[in-house]
Amino acid sequence: MKTVLKNGNVFYQNKIQKLDVEIDGETISQIGHDLEIGNYFIGENIIDFTDLLVTPGFVDLHVHLREPGFEHKGTIKTETLSAKYGGYTHIVAMANTNPCMDDKETIEDFIQRVQKDSSIHTYTYSAITKDLKGQELVDFKENNAFDIVQGFSDDGKGVQSKEMMAKAEKLGKNLYLPIDTTVADGFPNPIDAEIETMIVPTNAIPDDKEGLDIGPKTRELFADAVKNAKTVVWNGPMGVSENPCLAAGTIAVAKALADTDATTIIGGGDSAAAVNNLGFGDKMTHISTGGGASLEFLEGKDLPGVVAANDK
Repeated sequence: MKTVLKNGNVFYQNKIQKLDVEIDGETISQIGHDLEIGNYFIGENIIDFTDLLVTPGFVDLHVHLREPGFEHKGTIKTETLSAKYGGYTHIVAMANTNPCMDDKETIEDFIQRVQKDSSIHTYTYSAITKDLKGQELVDFKENNAFDIVQGFSDDGKGVQSKEMMAKAEKLGKNLYLPIDTTVADGFPNPIDAEIETMIVPTNAIPDDKEGLDIGPKTRELFADAVKNAKTVVWNGPMGVSENPCLAAGTIAVAKALADTDATTIIGGGDSAAAVNNLGFGDKMTHISTGGGASLEFLEGKDLPGVVAANDK
């Protein structure tokens, strides 16, 4: 059944606008002005949202669910219901429970509790040190293998030892994200058509523009990142590399991979075509036209073709 929220103050495209929102089941199917209401009935399929705010679900990266160990203060059920009624759909809980979130068994127990009692998307941090004592690091690799773990924190106490924090930082990993983007009014048509572009910060792409390539600062960031790498897996071009106006990002990354001493693995038809067309194919360690398949293989999943080939 479809429902229409009429005349709400809707946060849409980075600003609050007076709009209608149509919901089909659990999916937002339309957002716009004066949506056609057809045979809907006021009070049944149409809800008057005049003077009410409609936004995406809020995210809280620092909450205390108290469970396990401090249920007299709150539980996963009570705290997630409170978050839900406040408009929060995703939360990340601190690790300072009892026992604290510092090992596989405690995290697995937390997962079962969340599946049973949480009313929203609920995640947790792992502790940095065992029992939050700042003396022994947790098993970062084991704890991070759980999708529910979103980071590491000794919240409430903090790691007081400079040396211990330095050890933890060495086990951390850098996450490189685009910081600037090449944008245009829309996707080129035909794909190799000359188009006018501009460079903007990635977090400030105008509503009427479309991101089609990484910008010069990001090219430099990515190129520097692979210089000292031992293995680089590249899956997917940086932009619409078939267009000369939008190929600079892909060219920069391909050249950086060609110049590095690292083992370089290229996955996906577009990436394979890009490095070959640019003349860098013979400088890559391995090229696969299977993009999604190559990633699944690296994850350790069985590929039917490989299994069949090995089944002799």
